[in-house]
Amino acid sequence: MKLYVLTHCAAEENYTPEVYKSKEKAVERLKDIYEQCIGEGDYVASDDLYDTAARITYVDDTYDRLDIFEVEVK
Repeated sequence: MKLYVLTHCAAEENYTPEVYKSKEKAVERLKDIYEQCIGEGDYVASDDLYDTAARITYVDDTYDRLDIFEVEVK
């Protein structure tokens, strides 16, 4: 069985990974978090959104990094 682990790491906080049974659900959640983070407007210095990852850098050199990892569970 495949599982998809969404990790979210930030400069000031670390988050517990979230586990999903489908890649689609993990990607949907990644995009939700990404949208929340870039919703801060002028505070965002740069952002990149990929198929299974996102990176946001803020003007004060802090960041948010999101990644989805596919794992096989027997």
